[in-house]
Amino acid sequence: MRERFIVNMRVPPNALEAQLPGSLEPQVVNGWGIVSFCLRRLTIAPLPAVAGPRSMSCAIRAAVLDAAGTPSVFVPARQTSSKLGAWFTRRGFSAPHELVDIDVASHQDGGTELAVTDHGITAIDAWLRPRTSLKSEAFGSIDDFAVFLAMGERSYGRSRHDGKLTVLDLQTS
Repeated sequence: MRERFIVNMRVPPNALEAQLPGSLEPQVVNGWGIVSFCLRRLTIAPLPAVAGPRSMSCAIRAAVLDAAGTPSVFVPARQTSSKLGAWFTRRGFSAPHELVDIDVASHQDGGTELAVTDHGITAIDAWLRPRTSLKSEAFGSIDDFAVFLAMGERSYGRSRHDGKLTVLDLQTS
């Protein structure tokens, strides 16, 4: 992974709960449900980024508790800018990645503009800029957010099989 952007949004827990499958419930942080937009720029190791295949992938992620009460994330859909990646994940993967247009533009002031377009419809349009301090009603510090992020090692997603969820366990350190 060469680069990762995460945009967090606070939502009322009951609004988030209405969007979740029955086996999951919102993880509440300081009274709020947390939904994130995550974008990653990926390359295939050990090939250098300039020579090897690369793509951008993105997903909406909701902080949830699973049936055992374990902090996890729910990903309703995964998307990629790679035609090869979209084609490949439709060949046997339980949760295929839909093909979308993803634009990331860095600006001289250190800001970054992100845009995701799905079949001509803008799904995400965000302007990110560096901050020198954290102002958040959900997280008291950057360290609090890092701990929260690390809890999402298990990811649930919609499956191509009706009534089922896919499960992806991440290896983190």
